[in-house]
Amino acid sequence: MRSHKSLKSIQAILFDIDGTLLSRMHDIPTLPVRDAIKRTQDKGILVSIVTGREINGFESINKWLGITAPVVLAGGARLYDPLKQKDLWTCYFNASEIKALISLLLEQNAAFYAHAGRIRFESSAYAQLIVNLVDESLAQGRTPRKRTPSNELIPSALSSLDFTKLTYLIWNLKPEALDEARRVLHQFSDIAYAVVGSPRNEMRNAGMVGVYITHSQATKQHGVFELSKVTGVPLQNIVGVGDEENDFPLLMACGYRVAMGNAVSSLKDIAHFIAPSVEEDGAVQVIEMILEAQDTD
Repeated sequence: MRSHKSLKSIQAILFDIDGTLLSRMHDIPTLPVRDAIKRTQDKGILVSIVTGREINGFESINKWLGITAPVVLAGGARLYDPLKQKDLWTCYFNASEIKALISLLLEQNAAFYAHAGRIRFESSAYAQLIVNLVDESLAQGRTPRKRTPSNELIPSALSSLDFTKLTYLIWNLKPEALDEARRVLHQFSDIAYAVVGSPRNEMRNAGMVGVYITHSQATKQHGVFELSKVTGVPLQNIVGVGDEENDFPLLMACGYRVAMGNAVSSLKDIAHFIAPSVEEDGAVQVIEMILEAQDTD
């Protein structure tokens, strides 16, 4: 851990959402997390979000959190002003590449979904997979998460899809299929991807993972670079906090790197500090550590 002296220069804290501020078992962050974020903003320290969620998914959480600074959404493809509700910067997929990838995935009957701002598209294989997993959860007495209304992606609909506005795609599969997925993705030069845990408990219970795909210039690192430009906060004065493989670029962009106690090992390996887990409100300890440093002479 760095000394309190070095933390006195911190001007911004950037949090991932799922697995960092929000436990998979809850719909919104806890009250202590919300209160700690408010105290930090009241102190004049910028608090922002760097998440794989798109606009709707972020706003559903921010109604509770009340974050006012620009945020990085869609895995790094969008810098968004939550007060003015407008984009400050975007980096969409290469249209020809994402069209070719989606066509290939549909041919393989792959389970995936893609986002274009507030609009979500999903393959029929993904829709059927969710139906099956939800039925299984109900049969086992578990309450499944609510379904997000989506547009079905079928080959005949591709001609009407605006590929220039897609920000990210998540391909859901079993871990043993990852090598083949990587082989497929290596055919495309303008994409970046990371393996992440599914935000849906049904997927996790079924042992499935997600391959989170964006443009190669739209990782969380690129999003943080744009956030730094817009806010004027130097990268070395920013704390990044995350838990998943796709948070590696987030942490690498920041001067001070924090991995949650529930983070993947690759994130803990590069962290300056390992916080308690999300279930223990580790984000609150990160905030308190920084606020204490700010108050130290």
